[in-house]
Amino acid sequence: MSSGGTGGMPPPTVQTMHAASPPAGSKRRRDFTPEERVSMHTARTAHYQRGCLRRRALATGRAAAMRSARDARHEKHTIETARALLPPLHEAHKFITEEQSKTVVRLMVHSYDLLCPDPKWLSRSIPAVARTSGISDDLVREIWRYFDETGEFYVTDRPVPPRSGFAVELDSKVRDFLEEQLPRDALSGVLYTTHSLQLLLNETFQVGFSSYYVKHVMQEMGYRFGKAGQDWTVGMKSPRRQRQLLYHLLVLNQALSEVKAGKAVLMFTDQTFIDTRTHSRYGYIHPEKTHAHFPKGTGLRVAHMHALTAHGLLAVTGPDGKPVIPPSSDDIRGERASTAADTAELTFSLKADKGAPESAGPEREKKGFSAKVCADWIEKRLLPAARKVWPAPMKLYLYMDNFSGHTGRDKSRYWPQAGIGHTREWNLLQLQAAGCTSLTHGGSTFTIDSLLASPKPAGGPNAKKIIELGRAWMWENCPDNAFSAVQRAAMRDANLLIIFSVPLTPDANPIEYWWGTCKGGLSRLWDGNVDPAVIIYRWRSIALDQGMVMEGVDASGGSPALNPLCQSYVDTAIRWADEFLVPMSVLADCGKLGSFDFSKVPDIAKLARELSESPRIYYRVWRECEDLSLVPPGPAVPGYEEEDDDD
Repeated sequence: MSSGGTGGMPPPTVQTMHAASPPAGSKRRRDFTPEERVSMHTARTAHYQRGCLRRRALATGRAAAMRSARDARHEKHTIETARALLPPLHEAHKFITEEQSKTVVRLMVHSYDLLCPDPKWLSRSIPAVARTSGISDDLVREIWRYFDETGEFYVTDRPVPPRSGFAVELDSKVRDFLEEQLPRDALSGVLYTTHSLQLLLNETFQVGFSSYYVKHVMQEMGYRFGKAGQDWTVGMKSPRRQRQLLYHLLVLNQALSEVKAGKAVLMFTDQTFIDTRTHSRYGYIHPEKTHAHFPKGTGLRVAHMHALTAHGLLAVTGPDGKPVIPPSSDDIRGERASTAADTAELTFSLKADKGAPESAGPEREKKGFSAKVCADWIEKRLLPAARKVWPAPMKLYLYMDNFSGHTGRDKSRYWPQAGIGHTREWNLLQLQAAGCTSLTHGGSTFTIDSLLASPKPAGGPNAKKIIELGRAWMWENCPDNAFSAVQRAAMRDANLLIIFSVPLTPDANPIEYWWGTCKGGLSRLWDGNVDPAVIIYRWRSIALDQGMVMEGVDASGGSPALNPLCQSYVDTAIRWADEFLVPMSVLADCGKLGSFDFSKVPDIAKLARELSESPRIYYRVWRECEDLSLVPPGPAVPGYEEEDDDD
């Protein structure tokens, strides 16, 4: 029987309805071009792959979270079990009993039961057991390995057999040998590592020492492996340095005593170098936003020279009430001390700017600083400024370091010496050019011409003796050739004496403390500006802000008031010299600087007066480091009769 109204056709389905009446604007599959079909397939594939990646990421995250939670539960359970069963083991003693070893094995077995499917159960269980038991991972691993391989429990508290008499005696010999050998080799600059010390002991005692034994012995003797510090006092023990130290302390004591009496002024001078790229790496930073980039290199270097006294930095106050500053030409063009100024400050750049003419700073050397610069500074800048504050006959003491430009001889002036190119014939020709005609040796007189004609005259002096005789002749006829340009400039003022510091003792010069204060302030003020004029301006601003500049002279013409900060610097340096330098000299029992008691050594008291009254003799014995008995008419120095080699 047929359905009414359908003509015997089946009822329409969803597919047939869509096929029969497609939506408006749509296409059938057969209506798409091949290119459109490929594009649709690619889009469906990409969508499917993105869905797979999302599902995989979610599954991975859930699995990782589950593993992390499982690990946390396992670790917590292991720790609770260990704390209940195992008391803390003291690994420092390295003694494990059988009961303790059983407990560790029980914990490891319990951990295995919890994580048996996990192939990494061992590496995950050992840290938890070690952390709760108070022993190291290696010891837990050793206990488990020993039990796994042998089936027995790891025990370390078995009685140790006593050491034989030979071992005890050998150990004592090794320690005595090291106590004597190591300090002596350290003075020669030889330090040992574990391997080198092991080789030394094996070669000395013909016994194979292990590296563990070497480390154990060194630790028990109080040694540790690290960087060794240099003992600067070792160089002070030589006869040459002892003489220099004696002369230095005597003159410094005389200067301090005269300063206390108001008869002299002590000025401390030095030169320093300022980098225009001086910056600080400390400041407010953000862990995510702050990415600093610091400039490389030092940039243009600026040389700075000044004089510090207990009254402040040596600078005369002008009519406006402000300290006088050097001419601006000093800052850039490097004319240095060619222009006088009422201040001891001298500041110049080590390299002239590219626009400067070639004639700017004609005395400049490659390093930018020379003995001539220092001598000109003393004569044309320092002394005029000091004499405006303390007119003659006030005694001036100038404390200066042992820089070669201060104490070294002027190379343009001849002085008999040995070395490369300074042969016997060269010294004889130079002596002849200086006016020397003959030398006396062994009671016989030899002319310079005869010594030049015969290399080895009978009974004549050799090359070393010619240098000695030539120096004696030069001291009598051309003594100025032995002095440096700085010393000659100082000797032009009869009331000026330069006190040279002992090498390796910068702490005895208080101006060094001032340099540190200024350079720290410059690094904090760094803003990327490398203009030397700006750097110099900031340097002077720090001095003014700190109140370091000397105040003006009062109407009565007296000395300026003491500066508290500068006075503290000077006191600190003198205390350091009293603590370290005086005990290393023969004056250790004479008291403190400025008030030495020479009652037990009257010869040294006479020597101190002669050194302070005769700058020429002081400069000579300081340079040559010879006994004053060799320099007539001075007395001999007690305890220093032995000969000392020259430079």
